[in-house]
Amino acid sequence: MTLSDYALFSSIRYNGLTIWIYRKGGHIVIDYINQMLMMEVAFLLRTSSLSIQQIADRLHFADSTLLSKFFLRMKGLSPRTTTARETDGVGT
Repeated sequence: MTLSDYALFSSIRYNGLTIWIYRKGGHIVIDYINQMLMMEVAFLLRTSSLSIQQIADRLHFADSTLLSKFFLRMKGLSPRTTTARETDGVGT
């Protein structure tokens, strides 16, 4: 989904959406979207039995490699490491 799609879905203009998000949270739009997406990925890794590929498909990543790179850039850990830590009871 593009930012324009989000704006259309929200029934506001693109510029209005970017200004509203910045005023509400102090973030530029891409940072806000990445943060929300990261929260969804982490939630699915913690609470579902979905594979990384299935999560990538569900969240519209082109493939699991791109999801893994995104996760690593955002969190500093690979999704596999995160799921293994959760399974071992270590947590994040």
